[in-house]
Amino acid sequence: MRARQAKAEAHARDNGKPVVAMPRPDDGLPEDIREHMRLMCDVVALGFQTDKTRVATLLLNRDLSGLFYPFLDVRNAHHSASHDDRSDAYERISRYYCSQFAYLAPALTP
Repeated sequence: MRARQAKAEAHARDNGKPVVAMPRPDDGLPEDIREHMRLMCDVVALGFQTDKTRVATLLLNRDLSGLFYPFLDVRNAHHSASHDDRSDAYERISRYYCSQFAYLAPALTP
């Protein structure tokens, strides 16, 4: 955690500002589900890095089982693709979710 804090402070210093003066992200949920998923991973990581929590639930799909993934070139919704768990569509979706976990995991290591 100290390494991440030092990195944040160095980034702020390189921009000529104290950490508390660095710009905050815009309010609201991102419209792009990919950005939303990354944001949720970042929130979980921050909770652990700052020791504000030791338990987290990660919801990546805005609670919609009918979520579509056009950026994966998948025409099925997640739920319907899961009915054929050997399909290319379901594999693409599953790999994408695994990639989100791969994004999160390094942020959870000291």
